[in-house]
Amino acid sequence: MIKKNERHVIAFSTKTQLEILDDGYKWRKYGKKTVKSNTNYLRNYYKCSIRGCEVKKRVERDGHDSSNLITTYEGKHNHEINSSIIYNHVEADSEFELNSQR
Repeated sequence: MIKKNERHVIAFSTKTQLEILDDGYKWRKYGKKTVKSNTNYLRNYYKCSIRGCEVKKRVERDGHDSSNLITTYEGKHNHEINSSIIYNHVEADSEFELNSQR
């Protein structure tokens, strides 16, 4: 259990031209803004769409290399994942290929 003042944050960078990666959860976009470090791209804000789940996600382009997408999660989901997702690394162009299994 996470204490009230404790935050759980995970961030990672993915080389992709996609604007958002499917992580198996359902998200509701609630905002966007221009970031000082990279004025050419927007930072998008999402909340988990499951009632009672407090997880938030930020998605933005890397200010130093716009081919990288930075995804940051804050919080822990209090429910199961909506679908099974498998990521396969593609060696040829160093991008992630997404395969969804139902």
